[in-house]
Amino acid sequence: MSKKLLIFVFLGFILLISSRAFAGPAQDDQARGKDITAADTRDMRYHRTPVRKLFRGVANFFTCPLEIPASVFNVSVEEDSDFSGLFLGGFQGLFTTVLRGMEGAFDVVTFIIPPYSKSIVTPEFAWDSLKQAYDRYDSLQRY
Repeated sequence: MSKKLLIFVFLGFILLISSRAFAGPAQDDQARGKDITAADTRDMRYHRTPVRKLFRGVANFFTCPLEIPASVFNVSVEEDSDFSGLFLGGFQGLFTTVLRGMEGAFDVVTFIIPPYSKSIVTPEFAWDSLKQAYDRYDSLQRY
C-alpha cells in the first residue's frame, strides 16, 4: 500500500510542477486582457522544450569522454607544447568529463523542470567542444 501511495504522490508532484511551468504566461496574458486561445509559438521553440533538455542530457552523458581530446588540443595550443597538452590537458579533460557527465545525468533526471535552454557547461554539447578545439588547433597548424 505504501508503494502505491508513494508513486501517486510522486506523479502528483510531477503534474503540479509541469502545470505551473506551462501555466504562467497564459495567466499573465489573461490578466492583461489578451486572447489566450491563439497559440503563442515564440516560447515553444525546440531549444526551449523539455525534449531538448532530455536530448542534451542523454547526449552529454554518453559523449562526455570527448572532453579529454578537446582539452588536450586546447592546452597544446595555449602552452605550445604537446607534452604539457597531453598531461595538463588530460587532467583538465578528466575533470570536464566528470562535470559534463554529471550535467547530463542531471538534465535527464530534471528534463521536465524549467529552464530548458540553459546548460551548465559551455558549449552545450561535447562534440561542439571537440570541434572548436580541433578547428582552433587546425587553424594554427596551417599558418
